Amino acid sequence: MRCAYRLRLPLLALLLGLLASRPASADDRRAVDLLPATTVIYAEMPQPAYLVETILEHPLRARVEDLDAYREAVSNEKFAQFQFVIRIIESQIGMSWREAIETVTANGITVAVDAKSQGLAIILDARDEESLRKIIDVLMELPRNDARSKGKDDPYREKEYRDLTVYETDGGGFVLLGRKMVICNNKELGRSIVDSHLDGGTDTLAEDDRFLEARPQRDEPPTAWAYVNIGLLRDAGAAEDLFRGRADNPVGELLLGGLLEALQDTPFATASLDVDRAGLELSLSMPHAPTDVSEAREYWFGPETTGMARPLPADSETLFALTTYRDLSQFWLRAGDLFDENILDGFAEADSNLTTLFSGRDFGEEILGAFTPQVQFIARRQEFGESGPRPAIRLPAFALVFEMRDAATTRGEMRRIFQSLIGFFNVVGAMDGQPQLELGQQQQDGVELVTARYLPEVGEEDADDAPINFNFAPSIGFAGNRFIVASTTNLAEMLAAPQSQADGQIDGVNTQARLDVGELREIIGENRSHLIAQNMLEKGHTRDEAEAEIGALELIASYFDDLSLTLATGGDRIDLILGLQLDVE
Repeated sequence: MRCAYRLRLPLLALLLGLLASRPASADDRRAVDLLPATTVIYAEMPQPAYLVETILEHPLRARVEDLDAYREAVSNEKFAQFQFVIRIIESQIGMSWREAIETVTANGITVAVDAKSQGLAIILDARDEESLRKIIDVLMELPRNDARSKGKDDPYREKEYRDLTVYETDGGGFVLLGRKMVICNNKELGRSIVDSHLDGGTDTLAEDDRFLEARPQRDEPPTAWAYVNIGLLRDAGAAEDLFRGRADNPVGELLLGGLLEALQDTPFATASLDVDRAGLELSLSMPHAPTDVSEAREYWFGPETTGMARPLPADSETLFALTTYRDLSQFWLRAGDLFDENILDGFAEADSNLTTLFSGRDFGEEILGAFTPQVQFIARRQEFGESGPRPAIRLPAFALVFEMRDAATTRGEMRRIFQSLIGFFNVVGAMDGQPQLELGQQQQDGVELVTARYLPEVGEEDADDAPINFNFAPSIGFAGNRFIVASTTNLAEMLAAPQSQADGQIDGVNTQARLDVGELREIIGENRSHLIAQNMLEKGHTRDEAEAEIGALELIASYFDDLSLTLATGGDRIDLILGLQLDVE
C-alpha cells in the first residue's frame, strides 16, 4: 500500500476532485470562458487522445522498447509496483489506463497561469460527468485507504463554496464542475473560475482583445497551442533580463538579437505544436512591426525587415546547412549599441588584432564591408580516398559562402590576405612542431581556387592514422560574385560550381537551417573506435560499457531523419518554425 500512498504526488493530484453537477449550459462553457482576463499564460491540447494514440501506435515504439535502457527501466521493482497499482485502478474503474485518460480529457486539457493571483489552474474537460465521477471516486479512495490504515487524517479537507464541495489538499484544491475538473493552487483563482462557471463571466480571457487577436484561425486545430501575454509580463517587471533587449555575448546576439528586440515591444507570443507519425513541427510567433526595428538591429532584420536569405545549395549529402541575412559589417561597427563595456573591451582588442592580421585593413568597414549581408554556412561529411593521409579522427568539412559587393576589387585583396594568413600559420605551426601547409592555385571555367594542403612526413604519405590536421586543406574560391572560405579544397570546389548555388532569395525568410541526422550517424560510425576510447578514458567505463553507450547513441540517432529551422521576419510578425522529421521506414 506504500505505492498507493505515493500516488498523492502531483501527477495523481491532477485527476482528483469531486463536486455537484451543474446545468448543461454551464457545463458547455469553454476553459477560456472560465479563466480571468488577467491570464498571462494559456496552453491547451484539444485532443489529448490523438497524441496518446500517435505515441503508443508509432512505428518507432518497438525500436525504443528494444533499447537496453528501456528494458532495464521496466524490469525493476519500482516499475512492477507501479504496474500493480495501475492494474488495481483499472479493475475498479472498469477500463484500461489509456481509456481512462481518453475519458478524462476527451474534450481537451487546459493549463493557465493568472498574473493577478499568481495562481496555476488545470482544467480537464471529460467525456461526461458520470464517467469522470467514477474515475475520480476510485482515485480518491486509494490515498484515503492508505491514510486510514496508518491512522492519519483524510488527505482531502472538504470545504464549501457557493453550495459546492471543494476538496483541499496540501498543494491546492480540486473541484468538479459538471464534466470539467478544475485543479488549482490558489483560492482566489479557483473561486474566480467557479464564479464564471456558475454566473457566466464578464471579464474573462474569451473577451480579451489581445487573446482574440492571438487565437489561431485554422480548420484543423493543432495538437497543442499556447499563448503568453508578453505585455502583461513586461509591465509587471517579470523576467527583466529577457526584456532588456541585449544578449550576453556576440554569438547570442547574432543568433537571437532580433528576437530579443521584438520582445521589448510585442504584445504577445504564441506557440503551436503539430504532431503526426512523420514527426512534429513547433511554430513560435509574435507580432513585430517593421517600424519597431531600431537602427542598431537593422543588421539583423534588414531595412524595414526586408532582409532575406539566399536559397541553400541542393545537396542531399549535406550534414548541416545554414543560410541567413546578417549584415556583419554593421554588426561589428554598431557593437557599442549592442553590448556592455566588458564585451566592448573584447571587441576593441579583437578589432586591433584582426586589423593587424589583415594587413592593416579595417576589419569592420573594409573586410566585412566587402560582402553583402547574405551569408551561408555549409558542413559536409568528408570522403577520404585510398591515397593520401587519412586522419584517425574524421571531421566534417565546412565552409562559409559570401557574396562580394565589388568582385573585381575584392578578389585580389582576399587572395593576398589568404596567402599571407597561410604563411603566418606556417610560422606559428613550425614553432609548435605542426606539419606545414603548401599553397596551390586552380582556375577553370570562371572558377578560381587558392588552396593549401598539409604536407605529410616522409613515409606517412598513405597513413591511416594521420593527425587531425589532415582533415583540413584550407581553401578559398571565387565564382562570379561568390566568395567561399572552406576547410577543404573539395568543398570549396563543389560550392564554387555553378550548379551548387541558386540565385535570388527566399521570400520572407530571414534564416533557414537543416541538420541531416542520417549524415550525422555516418560520422559517428566513422569515428566509433575513437568515441569508444574517449568514453573509456573520460568515464572510466569498460570497453563493453563504452561500446554499449556509443551503440545506444547510434540507435537513438537512427530514429530521426532531419531537423530544420525557418525564421520568417517579413510583414508585421516574426515566425520561428522548428521541424523534426522521424525515420519511420
